[in-house]
Amino acid sequence: LVCALPGLLQFLCGSLFLPALPDITEEFVPTPFQATATLSVYSFLSGIVPILWGPISDRYSRKWLLVGNLFLYALLNYINSWNRTMNEIILMRSLIAIPLASFFVVVTGIITDIFRDKERAFWLGIRNLPGFLSVLLAPPIGGVMVYLFGWRSTSASQALLGIFSMILIMFMLPETLNKERAKKIKLNPLAPVLIMLKPRIIPNALVQGIGFAAMYMTVAAVPLTFPEYYDASDIVIGLSLVPFAVGSALGAACGGFSTFLIRKKLGLTGTLVSSLFWNILCLPAFVGWGYTLEYEIWLPIFFSGLIGFLRNATTPPILMFCMQEVPGQSSAMNAGLLAVQFVFGSIVLAIFPSLIANGVASWGQLMLGLSILEAICFIPLIYMTYTTYKMYPPGSLLPSEKQESEKLLAATTFSTNTLSGSQREFRESSIGYISDSTEFL
Repeated sequence: LVCALPGLLQFLCGSLFLPALPDITEEFVPTPFQATATLSVYSFLSGIVPILWGPISDRYSRKWLLVGNLFLYALLNYINSWNRTMNEIILMRSLIAIPLASFFVVVTGIITDIFRDKERAFWLGIRNLPGFLSVLLAPPIGGVMVYLFGWRSTSASQALLGIFSMILIMFMLPETLNKERAKKIKLNPLAPVLIMLKPRIIPNALVQGIGFAAMYMTVAAVPLTFPEYYDASDIVIGLSLVPFAVGSALGAACGGFSTFLIRKKLGLTGTLVSSLFWNILCLPAFVGWGYTLEYEIWLPIFFSGLIGFLRNATTPPILMFCMQEVPGQSSAMNAGLLAVQFVFGSIVLAIFPSLIANGVASWGQLMLGLSILEAICFIPLIYMTYTTYKMYPPGSLLPSEKQESEKLLAATTFSTNTLSGSQREFRESSIGYISDSTEFL
């Protein structure tokens, strides 16, 4: 629960800001470029900065990197609540992305430290649940806060939550990084980029990047388009994001659990099969959202909820596969994936609204184009799934699994590696995962 708090803040930073965007627009009357820049520049930096945080987390510390960045996050949000111009808001939102970018990277590293390969898919799905619950509650709460107290209240509340999380992590979270193993890792700021360029990683990264960009556009389009198309108020905009949050939470859990079950049958290939299954289902949802926007308001809301479910179900299998490909560099790997996703998202967010405004294309045509591009990227992924099945047939052990007699953490720190044989058999059952969850949470 403690290490899930930073992920909760990462979701809050967007969920509370989206209902505030129409109020900011009314107060400062920004240009179309400035309005989208509050989201696109923030997204771009959210993708680039993890490249720095990933190697630092793998080499030096998980805990203290979180503590320092939580303090910076709180400070920047407090300053943001006093901004007086649109350019200042764009600048502060961009700076907030710097500490924020470390949260998911470090938490992924903590999960890697604690759980073995075969257990991580489930917990990678569970990792997202507190954040998705915040997405569920934050938009309507944010809409009410903006209506009653103005948009500045959303930044002030994030500052208070940042300080609260920092204090809890400082006193309640132990250092999980295996210092002996970390000493063998060379600090290389380019490690996330090099990992993404590996032949068995890059097809997954491209699919994740394009899929994330499509999902990000459907969420960001709500405050940008709903006031124009449906004359939606701040509260309606907040409520419109609730189905996406519910779908995202359920999808993350289903993606982790389905990957766990499929991997038990197919081994490493199961992570790729699970990823392909969920990613293929995303394509008609993307197209459906694009072609129903501007019609009845419930249609794009329905498709955004479906996209949240399907798209977030793809994350646990992709993360698990990539972790197995680059053992010992989980934070750097996650940083690379985040970079690809948010850079793609920022590009789409910067270009699509302008194309729509100038009448170059419709939302449906643009989302169809993104879906076709993602489908093309499935070709190498399908081939890689076949070769992986040949290389690692069901029942075979990966090199990282053969070394799992080595403890990930010191004996005094909680880890599933310290369980006895009977306890491990119980832990690896679905009932064990659910009933034993309080041991970690």
